[in-house]
Amino acid sequence: MYKGYDASSGPPTSHDIFAAIGYLGHVLRVRAGGRGGKQFVLMTLANHGGHMCQKELFGCSSTSSAALSEVLSKLEAEHLIERTTSERDRRQLDVSLTEEGTVKADQIARDRKRFEDETLSCLTDDERLAFMVLLDKVARHRNDLEEREVRG
Repeated sequence: MYKGYDASSGPPTSHDIFAAIGYLGHVLRVRAGGRGGKQFVLMTLANHGGHMCQKELFGCSSTSSAALSEVLSKLEAEHLIERTTSERDRRQLDVSLTEEGTVKADQIARDRKRFEDETLSCLTDDERLAFMVLLDKVARHRNDLEEREVRG
């Protein structure tokens, strides 16, 4: 549970800011299914026309091949996806949303939009713009730092 920031205590520390970001990140990950769970797989497939090869799906996730295979097996057992041997490359599996899977992905998309809209409903349009500009500035700065670190 997020306890909030007390503005009367002075300017926020980096820790205060990251505590708020961390809380929002946690809620988003839990509500949106992370980067390898069932929701992620269904939404990724929906965003790719309802089908893609398992190898491409793995490339989009941040999970192990074994963990993804387990998620796919669960989705298959729930009749939300089907896996078939690729006609282009018999060594690959194609993953496709079933009709039920498409309905479920559509529901997830609606729920996610409602979650996002509800979460940001406390902000005016001007506050949203200011918030986005600041988030973008920090994200770009962090990205630059990461790139410099990779280059050595």
